Amino acid sequence: MNKSKYVMHALIADLARSVSQEICFNLDDSWKGGFIHEHTKLGSAKIRHSAFSCHRYDISKRFEVYNEMKSLRTFLALPISSSPENYFYHLSGKVLTELVHKLRRLRVLSLAGYSLVDLPSSICALKHLRYLNLSYTAITRLPKSLSELFNLQTLNLHGCSELVELPSDIGNLINLHYLDISDTNSLQEMPLQISKLTYLRLLPKFIVGQGNGLGIKELMKLPHLQGQLWIIGLQNVVNVRDAELSGLHEKLGLDELALEWIDNFQVSRNGGE
Repeated sequence: MNKSKYVMHALIADLARSVSQEICFNLDDSWKGGFIHEHTKLGSAKIRHSAFSCHRYDISKRFEVYNEMKSLRTFLALPISSSPENYFYHLSGKVLTELVHKLRRLRVLSLAGYSLVDLPSSICALKHLRYLNLSYTAITRLPKSLSELFNLQTLNLHGCSELVELPSDIGNLINLHYLDISDTNSLQEMPLQISKLTYLRLLPKFIVGQGNGLGIKELMKLPHLQGQLWIIGLQNVVNVRDAELSGLHEKLGLDELALEWIDNFQVSRNGGE
């Protein structure tokens, strides 16, 4: 796939840094020789946004400077590899625990590409969080307390191949607009409360449950879906009327629909339009 690229002139880059230096902080620029420059520490209280490149092994010492950034709004990890799914970065568990404890004003938290297996239950302390990116991590389950992030608008779990379940109380995330669970092949079912996320615009995958599991007609309660939708487990639809009640024909924002059902544990048909 061809993507547009551009190179910023060095003078423009320097100007951008000069204008934003009081509120923006690049850890890569400031971390020299294993320590943070003193002028960075003195101005840390004013910093609102920060980004950094992931290291193969990131230890807590590298992030000590964030202890004083009480007003930080953005904490953005940038994987170096262009294919993060093929290259995990390791983050000390102590780092995340301390971040949650001290950076209570975060709006944006991205840990994409780190080999995280779980999140601390204290993640619920980030009451102002709007955007959480855990794509291409090794996360298996999300803590139940995640459902207390009532202001969360985007939850990115793309490429989390080890993810086996979503929080049962996910319906509490009433402001969630984007839930990316594409390329989560270990996820075999979805919580019933998905249908409570009535503001959802992005839900690339919907898994129809068995028996009392999530029914296809619950899609009727998600009228704002856009883009792509892949419906898996159509063999679990017992009543044809339920499929009609899903209201797929009314979701005008969808531009791609894929259907999949399994017969004798083998995929017998996979169609899209």
